[in-house]
Amino acid sequence: MRRLHNLLIEILEKILCKSYFLTRFYTNLFKKMTLDEFSMVDLPKDAKILVIGCGSIPHTIIILAENKGWRFVGIDKDREAVKMAKKVIRLFNLEDKVEIREGDGMDFNVDGYDLIVIAYGVEPKEEILKRIWKNTGKGTKILYRSAWEVTNPLYGKEKIPDVNIEKVFYRRDLVKSLLIVKK
Repeated sequence: MRRLHNLLIEILEKILCKSYFLTRFYTNLFKKMTLDEFSMVDLPKDAKILVIGCGSIPHTIIILAENKGWRFVGIDKDREAVKMAKKVIRLFNLEDKVEIREGDGMDFNVDGYDLIVIAYGVEPKEEILKRIWKNTGKGTKILYRSAWEVTNPLYGKEKIPDVNIEKVFYRRDLVKSLLIVKK
């Protein structure tokens, strides 16, 4: 069921991203909760953030780039989504803060980032988290988006590896964000 949900979001974003108005509307739906979510992460003003699974409408990146001084690299393994996301970033005039690249969380170089975000729709999410945990140093911060426990009967329970979960933020879209810090 989770894969069907992710596929529907993927299709929706590929349709909406063709219009600035619809993309802005879609992004604004997530604005307050995204800003609230990222307020739990202590980052320097010049932080460098990697978002794995940015999608055709990289709304998390757009919201944060418009409101924070951080720099972003967004990756997605879907070549079409990457092309569309690059157009959206140009449309929003954010090329000076955001780079969109084709890449897979299973092998993308994760060195040098202050925060790594693993988007909700990323697969195989648990394996990507294990890989990042293994290949990053002490102090690395990871924001791992998962589903609220109440959705387990519908989507199944995620198997989160044994990591240091420092904080949890429950978004109103039934996504919970786990702030993980490598000690």
